[in-house]
Amino acid sequence: METHHTHLNSQSIPEKNFTSVSADEFDELIHQSNTLMIDIRTPEEFVYGHITGALNVTLTDPTDSFEEKITILNKSKKVALYGRSGVRSKIAAQLLASAGFEVLELDGGIFDWLANGKPIEELEE
Repeated sequence: METHHTHLNSQSIPEKNFTSVSADEFDELIHQSNTLMIDIRTPEEFVYGHITGALNVTLTDPTDSFEEKITILNKSKKVALYGRSGVRSKIAAQLLASAGFEVLELDGGIFDWLANGKPIEELEE
Protein backbone atom coordinates (compact mmCIF):
# COMPACT_ATOMS: atom_id res chain seq x y z
CA MET A 1 0.00 0.00 0.00
CA GLU A 2 1.42 3.37 -1.01
CA THR A 3 1.79 6.20 1.44
CA HIS A 4 1.01 9.69 0.16
CA HIS A 5 2.27 12.85 1.89
CA THR A 6 1.23 16.22 0.52
CA HIS A 7 -0.03 19.62 1.62
CA LEU A 8 -3.40 21.30 1.08
CA ASN A 9 -4.10 24.62 2.77
CA SER A 10 -0.93 24.09 4.83
CA GLN A 11 -2.40 20.95 6.38
CA SER A 12 -0.41 17.74 6.25
CA ILE A 13 -2.35 14.85 4.77
CA PRO A 14 -1.64 11.66 6.75
CA GLU A 15 -1.13 8.14 5.43
CA LYS A 16 -3.30 6.80 2.65
CA ASN A 17 -6.45 5.14 3.98
CA PHE A 18 -8.54 4.85 0.84
CA THR A 19 -8.59 2.38 -2.04
CA SER A 20 -7.37 3.22 -5.54
CA VAL A 21 -9.11 1.12 -8.20
CA SER A 22 -8.82 0.49 -11.94
CA ALA A 23 -11.27 1.88 -14.49
CA ASP A 24 -13.03 -1.49 -14.75
CA GLU A 25 -13.40 -1.79 -10.97
CA PHE A 26 -14.60 1.83 -10.76
CA ASP A 27 -17.17 1.14 -13.49
CA GLU A 28 -18.61 -1.72 -11.44
CA LEU A 29 -18.62 0.25 -8.18
CA ILE A 30 -20.43 3.33 -9.51
CA HIS A 31 -23.43 1.24 -10.48
CA GLN A 32 -24.04 0.10 -6.91
CA SER A 33 -26.93 1.87 -5.16
CA ASN A 34 -24.91 2.67 -2.05
CA THR A 35 -22.23 4.61 -3.96
CA LEU A 36 -21.98 8.36 -4.50
CA MET A 37 -19.73 9.40 -7.41
CA ILE A 38 -17.81 12.68 -7.17
CA ASP A 39 -15.78 14.47 -9.84
CA ILE A 40 -13.33 16.77 -8.01
CA ARG A 41 -12.21 18.68 -11.11
CA THR A 42 -13.06 22.31 -11.86
CA PRO A 43 -16.47 23.17 -13.35
CA GLU A 44 -14.72 23.95 -16.65
CA GLU A 45 -13.18 20.47 -16.74
CA PHE A 46 -16.49 18.90 -15.69
CA VAL A 47 -18.45 20.54 -18.53
CA TYR A 48 -15.90 19.34 -21.08
CA GLY A 49 -16.67 15.75 -20.15
CA HIS A 50 -17.47 13.68 -17.05
CA ILE A 51 -18.70 10.24 -16.07
CA THR A 52 -22.51 10.13 -16.22
CA GLY A 53 -24.05 10.55 -12.78
CA ALA A 54 -21.07 12.32 -11.21
CA LEU A 55 -21.57 15.17 -8.77
CA ASN A 56 -19.07 18.00 -9.30
CA VAL A 57 -17.49 18.92 -5.94
CA THR A 58 -14.38 20.92 -6.82
CA LEU A 59 -11.31 20.29 -4.68
CA THR A 60 -9.68 23.65 -5.42
CA ASP A 61 -12.60 26.08 -5.21
CA PRO A 62 -11.21 29.39 -3.89
CA THR A 63 -14.61 30.49 -2.50
CA ASP A 64 -15.56 27.37 -0.53
CA SER A 65 -13.33 24.75 1.09
CA PHE A 66 -13.61 21.12 0.08
CA GLU A 67 -13.73 20.15 3.75
CA GLU A 68 -16.85 22.32 4.26
CA LYS A 69 -18.57 21.00 1.12
CA ILE A 70 -18.21 17.35 2.12
CA THR A 71 -19.97 17.85 5.47
CA ILE A 72 -23.35 17.58 3.69
CA LEU A 73 -22.54 14.18 2.15
CA ASN A 74 -24.09 10.97 3.49
CA LYS A 75 -21.40 8.95 5.32
CA SER A 76 -23.42 5.76 4.96
CA LYS A 77 -22.63 5.74 1.23
CA LYS A 78 -19.32 4.76 -0.34
CA VAL A 79 -17.70 7.64 -2.19
CA ALA A 80 -16.26 6.86 -5.61
CA LEU A 81 -14.22 9.81 -6.80
CA TYR A 82 -12.02 10.82 -9.65
CA GLY A 83 -10.08 13.75 -11.05
CA ARG A 84 -8.19 14.37 -14.25
CA SER A 85 -5.15 12.14 -13.78
CA GLY A 86 -5.31 10.91 -10.19
CA VAL A 87 -3.23 13.56 -8.42
CA ARG A 88 -5.96 15.83 -6.99
CA SER A 89 -8.28 12.86 -6.43
CA LYS A 90 -5.76 11.25 -4.09
CA ILE A 91 -5.72 14.46 -2.01
CA ALA A 92 -9.55 14.58 -1.99
CA ALA A 93 -9.75 10.86 -1.19
CA GLN A 94 -7.51 11.33 1.84
CA LEU A 95 -9.59 14.27 3.06
CA LEU A 96 -12.81 12.27 2.69
CA ALA A 97 -11.32 9.19 4.35
CA SER A 98 -10.05 11.31 7.24
CA ALA A 99 -13.60 12.68 7.62
CA GLY A 100 -14.96 9.14 8.05
CA PHE A 101 -16.02 8.19 4.51
CA GLU A 102 -15.29 4.89 2.78
CA VAL A 103 -13.48 6.08 -0.36
CA LEU A 104 -12.70 4.44 -3.67
CA GLU A 105 -10.52 6.53 -5.99
CA LEU A 106 -10.14 6.04 -9.75
CA ASP A 107 -6.41 5.52 -10.18
CA GLY A 108 -5.32 7.51 -13.24
CA GLY A 109 -8.46 9.66 -13.23
CA ILE A 110 -10.67 10.35 -16.21
CA PHE A 111 -7.62 9.96 -18.48
CA ASP A 112 -7.44 6.28 -17.50
CA TRP A 113 -11.23 5.96 -17.78
CA LEU A 114 -11.10 7.21 -21.39
CA ALA A 115 -8.01 5.13 -22.21
CA ASN A 116 -10.05 2.07 -21.25
CA GLY A 117 -12.84 3.00 -23.68
CA LYS A 118 -15.32 4.06 -21.00
CA PRO A 119 -18.05 6.60 -21.89
CA ILE A 120 -18.32 10.21 -20.75
CA GLU A 121 -21.08 12.79 -20.90
CA GLU A 122 -20.58 16.34 -22.14
CA LEU A 123 -22.79 19.23 -21.07
CA GLU A 124 -24.21 21.73 -23.53
CA GLU A 125 -22.75 25.19 -22.93
